Amino acid sequence: MQIKIAFGNMWGGFFPNDNIITNSLRMSHDVIVDNVNPDVVICQHTEGMPAKHITERFKGKAKIIHWYVEAANRIGEPDYNDCDYSITTCTFDNEKNLRLPHWSMYIDWFNDPYVANRNQSFLMCPEKLTSSYRKSIEKQKFCCILTNNDMGLRGSHYPQFIRLAQKDGLEVESRGKFCRTFPPLEDNRCELFKMNFIKDFKFHMCYENADVLGYVTEKIIHPMFDGVIPVYWGTEDVKKEFNPDRFVYAGDYSSVEEVYQRVVQIHSNDELFYEIQSQPRFINNKIPYWATPEYIMTILTRFLEA
Repeated sequence: MQIKIAFGNMWGGFFPNDNIITNSLRMSHDVIVDNVNPDVVICQHTEGMPAKHITERFKGKAKIIHWYVEAANRIGEPDYNDCDYSITTCTFDNEKNLRLPHWSMYIDWFNDPYVANRNQSFLMCPEKLTSSYRKSIEKQKFCCILTNNDMGLRGSHYPQFIRLAQKDGLEVESRGKFCRTFPPLEDNRCELFKMNFIKDFKFHMCYENADVLGYVTEKIIHPMFDGVIPVYWGTEDVKKEFNPDRFVYAGDYSSVEEVYQRVVQIHSNDELFYEIQSQPRFINNKIPYWATPEYIMTILTRFLEA
């Protein structure tokens, strides 16, 4: 079955012919990107550019799907007066919505040859994500932070965590715009650059912008990929998708001091560190079905055929 698709208001580096939506649909459809006469229009909804302003002209001519990539506390929830269906990274309980976990967009599901002039080497191999971590080089560095803002609990936890570490003679390398303790990375917005930086540390403090139901980004999966233990804060739903024995969840502790004490406990005990490091990344060592291209294809096909 052929389907003509158009995308609107997408982020920099988005390729209409090569992305998780287009490639998932290609598992069951002949997908053609057509911005003039599409059967379906998928448009990102952002705080600064509401999707309805872009998709209004397609009403009655194509099925309209609004894509909410950011957390709902910033951009709100889908309004089906403006669209037929929606894609959200947060949990939104409606049969017209597909929840596409943010972190799943960072997995190389399709292993396709890369588009010319495009660097997709930051995508993670799903087979490696479900294989045991093999310690090749012992990690010497303690902990790193890489963030450009103080959203959520970062504003209070990060500075205090750094101060506690400094008192104990432990070095936290923070190289983003917020709470910087070292010179900035050359390009901290390049995913591959970030991953290459993180992999040398035992811990990576990686809090989300907000605690919103279902909102789990690449922040937790990047450190896990290379044997780093995430110190994570965000929705407790993270424990439904990732093995809670593989990371330190700050929400389990009443203060940043307790979070720090747990990290130091692991840091000071090599056996405990390697025990956590060697845990499967996912529950039962299986990537959740609702994050896979097969699930995305099934739900989107239902939308298209309705």
